[in-house]
Amino acid sequence: MQKDPTNNSRAVQAIYYAGGHFVLCLEDKRPLWRSWQKLRPGLDVVLAHPGPLGLKPWSISTSALDVDTGDPGDLIEAWPPMAVLNSRRSDGKHLYYSDTEGRGNSHFETYGCAGEVRSAKGYLILWHDGAQRLADALGDPLARARRWPRDLFELAGLPAVTLPAAVKTPAYSYKPSDHSRQTWASAAAGVALETIRPGRRNVNLFDAVRFWAYSVPRGNDLQAWNRRVQLHALQQNRRFPQPLDGREVIQTAYSISTWCWSGGGAKLHYPNYFRHDSQNQRKRGIKGGLVSGKVRRARNRPRDTAWRAAHAAGQSMRSIAKEYGVEHSTVLRVVREAEISSAVGELLT
Repeated sequence: MQKDPTNNSRAVQAIYYAGGHFVLCLEDKRPLWRSWQKLRPGLDVVLAHPGPLGLKPWSISTSALDVDTGDPGDLIEAWPPMAVLNSRRSDGKHLYYSDTEGRGNSHFETYGCAGEVRSAKGYLILWHDGAQRLADALGDPLARARRWPRDLFELAGLPAVTLPAAVKTPAYSYKPSDHSRQTWASAAAGVALETIRPGRRNVNLFDAVRFWAYSVPRGNDLQAWNRRVQLHALQQNRRFPQPLDGREVIQTAYSISTWCWSGGGAKLHYPNYFRHDSQNQRKRGIKGGLVSGKVRRARNRPRDTAWRAAHAAGQSMRSIAKEYGVEHSTVLRVVREAEISSAVGELLT
């Protein structure tokens, strides 16, 4: 992964010190960490990350529009944004507005363009010179005065919800006790990689390496720590009857090393909570209230039936979503599940 050289370190630092919650991303834009919302990476990790950098807009008191289709010229003229950033696509734009209300991900269509809202629950990648443009806007009082347009807020169909302030977790904030070191070491030793066949290798390697990483000293050199975790992961990979590709192993190791360096770790005294076997997954589901999904499905059944009937009658999924005030992806999932179930039923009869 090659870091975009135009996202210079001074601009990234300015955004970070303004409260920026960066998201370490892979080349395909997926987050490197599974729990990217829970932990803000330290500045040293952000600056050393070789891949694309995402940013949660609300962490710097902004909300953004990711314009995917259409020309945003009329929108920009009607409601000038704080900053206009380029997207990965040549015709795409990211429009940032000052905002104090945390907003969820939602589709919008207005002023001849369409796309997604990104605020408190999403992130946008800083492509090309995006970091510099955004840093300049943050330091400009006139730009900061360009607030989220109220009529657009209503057109986008977003509820006016103010979310709690994001938790800023400093690097090196987590220091495991002797008890946790012993527990995590035992958990790592208990992963029998020699018996793991293809299909379960990634998740078992992840468990074996991360439980080891939680309990060992990290030192003061990020690069040395990354290298140490990488070498340990490569050693553990050799224990498989059929080892994984080296690139997969290195990517897993980097995810673990940066997570730990930024202060992440397992819950103290509960290493089994993070296990991926079916028994522990079932326990987590019960504790987390996932069993209530049966109640939720029963409650939503009339609504889902109405959506499917409307779609069968020719109504588009986007118009159904707008009518009910939900995201398009929710309607898509409900309709697609019915189509798949019907297809499977025909095959079995």
